[in-house]
Amino acid sequence: MVPDTDIERALQAERQAQHGRVLLGSLLGSSGMGVMLAIALWPGARPGAVLLWLAALAGALGLRWATVRAHTAAATTTPATPATEQQSRWARRHRLAFLAHGLAWVSVVLVPAQLLPGRELDLLVFALSIVTAGALTTAAFDLRTALFFSLPTVSAALLLALRSQDPGAMALAAMAAIYLCVTAATARRAQQMVREGVRLRLAEN
Repeated sequence: MVPDTDIERALQAERQAQHGRVLLGSLLGSSGMGVMLAIALWPGARPGAVLLWLAALAGALGLRWATVRAHTAAATTTPATPATEQQSRWARRHRLAFLAHGLAWVSVVLVPAQLLPGRELDLLVFALSIVTAGALTTAAFDLRTALFFSLPTVSAALLLALRSQDPGAMALAAMAAIYLCVTAATARRAQQMVREGVRLRLAEN
């Protein structure tokens, strides 16, 4: 019988490795999307608001990077606290970093001078839906952490779509919400399979 603490320790090590693997793609994708969205919003927004939002997004991405780097460095040293406590602490840090990243994206709704139905509002719905799907895809290995990003962004997309009353925007936001639910269910089943695989591997060793 493999203790649950050993299974959790192995799973946490794998999550830590996965966070490192997806970090570069996540940073490049989010920053690239942010720059393109800022360019699209620039004509109808206050320049200071656009730059401030880009700074907030950069800060959130920096926090993601710093959290992964610190976690990687900590994994190579002997912890002064029990492993389970270390795991909980790093899980909270990753979730806070993802939450900050998600809230930075949500704050883009403050950038346009006016949120009127049409180009800007629909563009924001599209952008928030895309980053929600991207976050769920890249961080499906750590579903709870991914939801700290995705729940705020998909909620903002749905609220904007309802305000827009545009059928296309509402359909896009609804698809993002459905995608969130389907991906969450799939990721949960996958994590259960991974957990069972880890348990069997540890039992063999």
